[in-house]
Amino acid sequence: MSGDSATATGESLDTSGDTRSRTIASIEFSAMQLWTDADLLDFIPAEGTAAWILGRNEEQSGLVGIGTAARFECSGRERFARAQRWWNQWLTETGLDVFPAFGRGPIAFMSFAFDADADESVVVVPEFIVGRNGLQWWITGPADELVDLPQLLRRLRRQDEPAPHTHIGWSDGSIGLAEWQQAVARAVGRIEARDLDKVVLARDVIGVADAPIDVAWVMRRLNEAYSNCWTFFVDGLFGATPELLVSREGSHVHSRVLAGTMKRSRDEVIDQEDGYWVKLEAWEVVLVMPCSRWLTLSLLTALTYPCRPSRRCCNSRMCNIWRRMSSAS
Repeated sequence: MSGDSATATGESLDTSGDTRSRTIASIEFSAMQLWTDADLLDFIPAEGTAAWILGRNEEQSGLVGIGTAARFECSGRERFARAQRWWNQWLTETGLDVFPAFGRGPIAFMSFAFDADADESVVVVPEFIVGRNGLQWWITGPADELVDLPQLLRRLRRQDEPAPHTHIGWSDGSIGLAEWQQAVARAVGRIEARDLDKVVLARDVIGVADAPIDVAWVMRRLNEAYSNCWTFFVDGLFGATPELLVSREGSHVHSRVLAGTMKRSRDEVIDQEDGYWVKLEAWEVVLVMPCSRWLTLSLLTALTYPCRPSRRCCNSRMCNIWRRMSSAS
């Protein structure tokens, strides 16, 4: 989430409400003048802070957060509302709610627990934001730190190569394999009995590494393997996803809805003509798209979406599944 207004390149605002009384500025820079192989992933520290990255090379875009300016934890059924209230209050108290361009002001990276009571949800506001949109680069942070920009960028950019862990031991999480298989069988039975139209099951497993996990190394692997997915990290949660629940730029809202999954074979032509897949994807979209429309129509003046979804490969290099994608805006 970001502030709603904008600032021109190099402009700054006095944050007299901030306890540190610092000024925040946003400055564009040419990464290619400093490095020939510039990559957002180079700015992710071993312990990580926050990141949201799409693509590679000159088509890469996204944000990397470094350091922590503020942090908020909450739980319970009102965790989303509490996080929003805290973010709005923080922006007001620091006077940092007047940056119109996305990424040019404070950014709140949020991770919410599925279970309202079992785990803490967290909001992290990084001290520095390094942003990229293709060949355009910028950095947002305390103005006094941006005086010597080349030196700051060299300090923030990681100098050593991310180190891989050599081994991870896996074990069952909250449920074992046999119990998981029984849950799947029960779900299939209820679908066949027409008690359910659709069910999404998830199973947790526990992995223990033989050394501290280098977040930058994992993020790099995910970005390489799933370059057309958003690679993300927030306070210990990381992954890669082709789905975008909702994004907003000004008054324009966009959503990428995924429905229908099929394992890929070695023959793409056969996959495209698979009768079961065609039937599955049509049914999945029938279920999902009305929900998307119902959730958004009360907030929007107009909604545009395709009559037929597109088939999207989650990965052009190491993909093992097909997903159906429909965009609404």
